[in-house]
Amino acid sequence: LSCGNLAHGFAACNQSDKDTLKFMNKANVAIVSAYNDMLSAHQPYQDFPDVIRRAANGMGSVAQFAGGTPAMCDGVTQGQPGMELSLFSRDTIAMSTSVALSHNMFDATLLLGICDKIVPGLLI
Repeated sequence: LSCGNLAHGFAACNQSDKDTLKFMNKANVAIVSAYNDMLSAHQPYQDFPDVIRRAANGMGSVAQFAGGTPAMCDGVTQGQPGMELSLFSRDTIAMSTSVALSHNMFDATLLLGICDKIVPGLLI
């Protein structure tokens, strides 16, 4: 990436992370999460981005929250309006993940998701 692209890519980082990223010799880890407040299975993911950032910083690297994806549970929507969106949500999650990672800024990705629709969508 050019200098201008890089500047936008880590403008929101704290100064320490900026100093690490500008040399481009340490990993920049993307975090993409399907966390939401409604689904109980997702609750552990609320604190994971901060835990991941601290772990990456501890290894001299950086972790940035690249984006969130929608998440639905067909157990909640079963028999209700919206149930027909369950399979469609997988494609939406895949597209959301692609957009989050489209910046060509990251060396690795951690995908946080649970469910037979969300995890495949994150990986597609």
